[in-house]
Amino acid sequence: DYAHSVMLLVVTGHVDGKVVLWQDLKLSAVLATYQGEIVDMCLIRTFIAVATSQGVIELWNLAFDKCVRKIDLRALSFK
Repeated sequence: DYAHSVMLLVVTGHVDGKVVLWQDLKLSAVLATYQGEIVDMCLIRTFIAVATSQGVIELWNLAFDKCVRKIDLRALSFK
């Protein structure tokens, strides 16, 4: 039955810097812990972009629980 084969995945970001994965509304794993709070997240297919209050954006591949790109906005010059 298709209805029973679908898994619900929820990703939450917290003020303590944790990014938590929930599968079928049960705690699955802590994906990452950052210094500073999580200020934004964006899900794109099997990837999630995580932005922190420390000026860091990381792109995670959820299929492999692996960070594939890190952008440190503090190192960039915006003029």
